[in-house]
Amino acid sequence: MSDKLRVGLIGTVSAFNDHFGHSIAAIPEMNGVAAATLGRSENYVEYSLMDSVENYAQKYNLQIYEDPWEMVEREGLQAVYLTTEDHLLAQYAIQSAKRGLHVFMHKPWATNLEDADAVIAAAQENNVVILPNLPRRFTATHVYAQQQVRAGVIGKPLMMHTSHSHHLKFGPWKSDPLKAGGAEFEVGFYDCDTHRMLMDADPIKVYCVSGNLQHMGIPFVDNLKATVTYDNGGYGSLSMYFGTDFQFIRGECTELVGEDGAIRIVGNQVIIATRDGETTIEPDRMVMNTEDIRNWVHACLGIAESKTSLEEGRKTLQLCMALRASSRLGEAVTLPLDDRPEVRKAARPYELSDFGKMPEPPIAAGVKA
Repeated sequence: MSDKLRVGLIGTVSAFNDHFGHSIAAIPEMNGVAAATLGRSENYVEYSLMDSVENYAQKYNLQIYEDPWEMVEREGLQAVYLTTEDHLLAQYAIQSAKRGLHVFMHKPWATNLEDADAVIAAAQENNVVILPNLPRRFTATHVYAQQQVRAGVIGKPLMMHTSHSHHLKFGPWKSDPLKAGGAEFEVGFYDCDTHRMLMDADPIKVYCVSGNLQHMGIPFVDNLKATVTYDNGGYGSLSMYFGTDFQFIRGECTELVGEDGAIRIVGNQVIIATRDGETTIEPDRMVMNTEDIRNWVHACLGIAESKTSLEEGRKTLQLCMALRASSRLGEAVTLPLDDRPEVRKAARPYELSDFGKMPEPPIAAGVKA
């Protein structure tokens, strides 16, 4: 393989399109050359990208195609970065793998275990590198905190809490529950993965309450609280505020208490408390999405082993699914998710049947239906 990975985008409807664009100049081993719109209309793309396809292509010097496989052939691509609607990610990952292409998938890379397992199988069967977007694995503060945990600075982790403040995203497909994963997955891949990173343990039980408190008329939840039990005997909790359309930076924090100390992450600071006192560190900043892509590029080229994997992504996915299942069922659920039909149904993405029969439109007096 050459010393530069030739990459194209499949899809032009995600915030990750700009993350990819910014990374082209930042990662010398990657040559980002093209994007495929998949035939989406100009308005559809513009409302998703907050920019026109023409401006986006010019900004990052990309050739634009409609058909992804024509793009792959004409541009001689070795890899693709998927920026489609959530419900299409697994399908395009599998089709790309069958063509011998390496694949990077934005979050939520999957919203059910069937898709996740099919993607894992495709990567193995076709000997390609497919990686999921796990942004906290490349966030400087969280990486530093994980290093301190593994170095034994605070002893065995016992208790943990995360809170995340974020607005719900709307648009041509983000507002569609059949296409978008929903907040439990979009934001859950931050906080659920943070818990798995820093507790250094696997979750075994989840109890969650969630609901739509601020955005009436849509099916997505916009506030969530959950408790988690871990296989090391520890406990965790999560608060997710998806309804804030204002800046609430202090509403985002991570706290971890161990036998010999504690860690708190707020903004760009990591505060470590031990019996010797408190220390505040500001680790060298990392552009998390760029570093996530760099990790993938280096793994594809054989420069370095990946710091993440589909298998790790699957474990985090299960925790995200458990949040949804517990809230829908009104009871605690165990992990790994069991095969009871009611649990699997409660954990899955939305389906058309969830919304019942649409009401008939009103008929004016004297008019035959």
